[in-house]
Amino acid sequence: MPVFTAEQREMIMATVAKLPPEKRGLFVERLEARLQLCGSRITATDIEDAVRVALRGLTHHSAA
Repeated sequence: MPVFTAEQREMIMATVAKLPPEKRGLFVERLEARLQLCGSRITATDIEDAVRVALRGLTHHSAA
């Protein structure tokens, strides 16, 4: 896994904290798999995209 900045770590941890405990492991696995596709040069945009993709299907949005 890449080395994250403090800000990136905080963003990932805040995202994980919002998920139900039973979905957190799957999110982390998806995040790691997505970032592995980026290779050795991971940008902030890569991390943001990986978080968004990893969340797909794990969260439900209430109808407003």
